[in-house]
Amino acid sequence: MLQHHQRLCSRFFLISSLSLISILVACQRQLVEQAEIRIGMVVELSLPEGRDYVAAANLAVEEVNDAGGLDLGGDKHRVVLLVEDAQNTPEKVARATLKLINRENVVAIVGPNNSRNAIPASTVAENARIPMIAPASTHPRTTAGKNYVFRVAYLDSFQGRVLARFALEELRTPKAAVLYDVADAYSRNLAAVFQEAFEAAGGQVLAFESYTTGDQDFRPQLGRIAHRQPGVLFLPNDDPDMITQAKQARQLGIRATLLGSDSWGSAVTTYHPELEGAFATQVWHVNAADASPEGRAFVAAYRRAYHQDPPGGPAQTYDALRLFFHAIRSAGRAEPEAIRDALAQIGNYRGATGTITYRGMGGDPQRPAMILHIKEGEIVLHQLVDPEPRR
Repeated sequence: MLQHHQRLCSRFFLISSLSLISILVACQRQLVEQAEIRIGMVVELSLPEGRDYVAAANLAVEEVNDAGGLDLGGDKHRVVLLVEDAQNTPEKVARATLKLINRENVVAIVGPNNSRNAIPASTVAENARIPMIAPASTHPRTTAGKNYVFRVAYLDSFQGRVLARFALEELRTPKAAVLYDVADAYSRNLAAVFQEAFEAAGGQVLAFESYTTGDQDFRPQLGRIAHRQPGVLFLPNDDPDMITQAKQARQLGIRATLLGSDSWGSAVTTYHPELEGAFATQVWHVNAADASPEGRAFVAAYRRAYHQDPPGGPAQTYDALRLFFHAIRSAGRAEPEAIRDALAQIGNYRGATGTITYRGMGGDPQRPAMILHIKEGEIVLHQLVDPEPRR
């Protein structure tokens, strides 16, 4: 009887010990999870530049973790970046954003980059009250009416007016033509902004032509444009569309100066002869990195890590992560509401891509625009346009 009682006690002690160990392990795991700051990233990995965006984000995260993590009240917190592929469709963008929020428990989200993807992601983030920064989206719908969504780039309304004034005042041409993607919210909106601003300032848009995503032959539209003989041809379109359009325009004898926007990816990193003489607005370019110590430091770090120059979009992604780090430090805690409030109070933040101010501006920063010139095989900074005054 005594031996039976001893066996029961031993079994009870073993079960209790195992339970205690399980509880301790669970508590330890919880402490580890609490020590991590989980930030999500939605990115178009199917696009050529997608991997570059992730590389820039990883660089920002590695820098802060190599320094011991984010310091909150004397405690160091490691940053964890969780990447989801947007796959470049609105439905999958929404699904990826929801996964990061509901399953990965992120406190903030970076991306997506293209406006057509950033718009649906921003709706999901806003509804979930999770702060989001879109590095490269310039469409107003990304942030319009939202309290938790911010951007690094300027707005299309600013970019479009800059290009319209530049064509009229600098290039001194009163006649323009536009070819835009009617299926792309970014291209469609920027084309409309340019047309309105150009005509309001006394210019005339002689041809306002559209195409649909996936088209490869633009000669019918360009033929009509050639007949009108504009002085500038505005192409607010992505690669490879705009490169094909430029080639076909030159083949048809169009000699107009080509104008581009921040969607011109490879055009401002790789020389294309048919783009010689063109101008394009950009948020940032590696050839203008010397404008600030922050820009120089970023370029040097990116070159050390990846042995190549950083494109503009990834530089904006780098700034988006660092804006989150700045907000988290300012708030003193990594909670979505606190991060949002701290972001909204940022003024004159000196990032790799320039000075960014949200205070009093909502999610749309006050920042300058660059006009780049493709000249004799080189991409050079032609002009820096100051941000418009607060309204």
